[in-house]
Amino acid sequence: EVFMNAQEAVGAHRDTQDIPKIMYKCPNAGCNRSYKTKPGIYTHLKHECGIEPRFRCQHCLKAFKRKWSFQSHILHVHRSLIAFNKDIFYNEETPMMFGSCENSKYT
Repeated sequence: EVFMNAQEAVGAHRDTQDIPKIMYKCPNAGCNRSYKTKPGIYTHLKHECGIEPRFRCQHCLKAFKRKWSFQSHILHVHRSLIAFNKDIFYNEETPMMFGSCENSKYT
């Protein structure tokens, strides 16, 4: 009896996995991205699709569309440079990492 209940539970779980998921596809031509949620597609359209990167690393010239991606890159890839050149990346007014950005007042 316990074994049958377990088999039924497995069957019910398997059946729910077969339901096709709604995907939100990017409407822009040439973009094949799709997302499981509306907030995902809204974020993509606002910050990613067709948007040029605003943040460029001064050390390896890699470009980023989001500040947090750029900051993470600096902290993980160029950590040794920060130790010796904190004044390049650190603003005393606000404890945040900054770098090269066309629109940044901190460069």
